Amino acid sequence: MRIFITTLAVCLMALSHSSTLKAQDAQLSIANHTFEIELAITEEERIRGLQHRQSLAPNTGMLFIYDKPLELIFWMKNTLIPLDILYFDSDATLVHYHDSAPPCTSLPCPHYPSLRPVIYVLELNAGTRQRLGISLGQRFEIIKQN
Repeated sequence: MRIFITTLAVCLMALSHSSTLKAQDAQLSIANHTFEIELAITEEERIRGLQHRQSLAPNTGMLFIYDKPLELIFWMKNTLIPLDILYFDSDATLVHYHDSAPPCTSLPCPHYPSLRPVIYVLELNAGTRQRLGISLGQRFEIIKQN
């Protein structure tokens, strides 16, 4: 278990220091399912997130990576598609989630808090978490980086 955490940390640190990452930066595995993911590592990438996208292809998502554990609050301003928002601690363990957060159609937008400090947030198409049986306590793993 410690080897997994160390390997994951090294992979994510290497990813976070690369300036050449583009869409589908890595593959992430959770609940015996693999996703092509984009990484949101810089402040600009995290702010932009999945805003203004008309769709999100099946089996894809975005992983937001923070430098240290933070209590986070996500919202869906300028996000056009409903999303599952999954919050992971520093061990890549799912600690909280919000299913099917709808696009924000009027201000003020609803907020989706992590409820505890997290380092990773994974956004997937709405309904994905439940459909695949992704549950609290499960961990993700980066299995390939481009």
